[in-house]
Formats: sequence, structure tokens, C-alpha cells
Amino acid sequence: LLSSSMGCTSSRPHLPQFSEAYLVFKAYDKNKDGVIAAGEVKYLLRDLGLNYSPGSVRSAIRQMDVNRNTMIEWDEFEGWYKRNKPLQEARKLFKKFANKDGVLSVDGLQKMLEQLKYKGDTTQALLEMDRNRSGTVELDEVVYWLSNRDRGQLKKLFNLHDTDPKDGQLSKKEIKTLLEDIGQDSRDSNVDDIFEIMDTDANGFISFEEFFSWFARNQAVQDCIDLFCEYDEDDSDSIDERELSKLLKDLHIEGVTAAEVLQTVAVGKPGSISLDEFVGWYMGQHRIKRLRDIFRKYDANGDGTLDKGEFMYVLLDLGMPCDDVSLALTFKEIDRDGSGRVELSEFLKWFQNDV
Repeated sequence: LLSSSMGCTSSRPHLPQFSEAYLVFKAYDKNKDGVIAAGEVKYLLRDLGLNYSPGSVRSAIRQMDVNRNTMIEWDEFEGWYKRNKPLQEARKLFKKFANKDGVLSVDGLQKMLEQLKYKGDTTQALLEMDRNRSGTVELDEVVYWLSNRDRGQLKKLFNLHDTDPKDGQLSKKEIKTLLEDIGQDSRDSNVDDIFEIMDTDANGFISFEEFFSWFARNQAVQDCIDLFCEYDEDDSDSIDERELSKLLKDLHIEGVTAAEVLQTVAVGKPGSISLDEFVGWYMGQHRIKRLRDIFRKYDANGDGTLDKGEFMYVLLDLGMPCDDVSLALTFKEIDRDGSGRVELSEFLKWFQNDV
């Protein structure tokens, strides 16, 4: 990192003079001291064609300013630029071609893929993206699909850091080096946190599937952080009841009030939710929406229940075991009232508590 203390002149690291990232950085390093002032981030986002609302600016600064000194140094900017560049264009194009409901229709998807110079079959791309089989595509589905398309590149990155020994898994030391190379915060405390999240089987090593799952989820979490910053209008690092009410209204989240969310989610500052509380709640909301969509897709007569045959397709869609034995046991476990049909409330309760 660039540094200056006690009035001493800091030594500037070697910069790649002709890289795209450096040319952008140089344009906003107004006084040529090797840093971008936080106040310039709004104009940087605007000129890159990104959202530069107050919330988006705060989110970008939060991502860039790793050492929290209110200045964006070269390595911080380069890391942010590398992480965001691949999906910036996709997000812009999604917003450009999304319909009034905020999703891509088949026509909108085709136009977006044309802009991305996608050479494959549009119908196949729709099938791959539309994981909830709604017939339309949401932004997070686009992000997930793009992440999966990058699976080969991520595998190469993983293998490149699988060195000592080359055994198909990464140690914490190897993960630290990998994070450094993709521009992530690689301080020991952050590496410890990320490693714990990645290591889902708690065996002390990271498999490629664990790494890939973390990478895909990391994109979704970043979207949550952006959303949080957008509605944290007073820059208090929390969202109060008024801000949360506006978010619920804007996102058409029904069946719950801001007061109810605060009552069930907020455990720290009374009357507001912190970033980590918000991410946990919002990711849960999004998961519930997907489960509702899947349930309703196979509810043939629309009565809010599924028989065993319909429920089998739900399990298939979720990638869960659905052989005769597994289906019978799972169906019996969920159908607590013995009605022979699974209700939506029973299904959601089972999934959240047991899956």
C-alpha cells in the first residue's frame, strides 16, 4: 500500500503505465500523489457508466478503501477494478434491457447477449439462467450464469495456487495468496473469516467446489451490500425503520412490515439493522422467494398444496434425492398433519429448519 507518515514523501510502487485500470486511476489522481480522494469516487462511477447515487458511492468507497484511511490507493483501486470489471457491463446491460418488472424477457435477454457478443444458443442460455423456471431472468441469475461460464478460468486460478502439495485442495496459506492475486483484502483477519466461510466441511482445506460456491455467493452478497448502502441514506452504517420501509416498498416485498423485520432481525442497535444482519435477512428473503416460485410452478391446480408426484419434481428442481425411499421419507416428514398433501407453509418451514 502507498503510505505517508510524519510528513515524509511516500515511495510510489511500480505502476503498469499502459493498463486500463492505471489510466482510469491516473485520471482521478488529481494532485498526482498516488491516491484518489473519496470525494472523487462519485465522478469516477459516473464516468464509468455505473450507478453513482449516494448509496452506490458509499458502497464503492467501502469496497475500495480497505485500510479505511478515506483515500483510495493504487493497489486498492486496482483490486476493486479487477473484481468489478467483468460484471460491470452485464449489470449495465441488464438494466438497459430489463422490462418494467425489473427482469429480462426472452427478447430482452437476446438483446443483452448480442451486446455481450455471446455466440451460443439464446434458448439454451435462457434455460441455464432461469433457475426458478419463471420464464424470465433476474439480475442475480445473470450473475450466477456468468460466474458459471467463468468456471474454467476459476479452475485454472485454483490449480495455479494448488502448489504445496498439489493435491486438489488449498491450504489457508494458498488461499491468502489467491486472494491477493484477485485483489481481495488479504489481511490475516479477513483471510481467517473467508477461509472459515469457504471451508464448509471444516476439514481445514478448500476444495474447488467450496471455492467456486464461495465465489458465486460472494457476488450475491456484494449485491446485498450495494443495496444496503443504497438505502442507508444517512450513512449511519445501519438501516432504520423509515429506510427499511422504503426498501420493502421499492422491492415489492410483501407480507412483512419494517417493524416486524426489525423485531426479528435486529440484535444490536435498537430500531435498526446492521450490514451483517441485513445481508443475512435479505439472502433469506431471496431464498424464500425462490422456494415459493418453485413450489407454485409444480402446484398444477393452484390450490397451494402438492401431492407426492408434484413434490417429486420440486425435489428434482432443488437437486435433492428423489428416489422412492427418499421421496416417501421426506414427504412424510413434511406432511405433519397427514393430509397426503404438502402445504406451502409446511414446505418452507421444513426447508428452512432442516435443509
